[in-house]
Amino acid sequence: MIQLLADRARRLATGESLVVPAKEMELEPAPRLVDVTYGVRRMPDDGGRAQLSVERVGVSARWKATVSVEANGVVLVVRQEQQLGVVDYRR
Repeated sequence: MIQLLADRARRLATGESLVVPAKEMELEPAPRLVDVTYGVRRMPDDGGRAQLSVERVGVSARWKATVSVEANGVVLVVRQEQQLGVVDYRR
């Protein structure tokens, strides 16, 4: 989902944002589709890489992430803050 959000955010100028409604599968307490919303804000570039601030709001969970995107549009780093702590994903 993060790569899809980064693709949608490519046209944003620094400071601009967008809201993306989505459906996701949750497994607890039973399998079901839930509505979620992703808020994406373009932050100033860092070292030639686009920086995005992403917030996911859903029925059972909310998290925030900072996303670093290479010039070719590929997500390089995702730093996600969630209930269990901070998780870094690197390509």
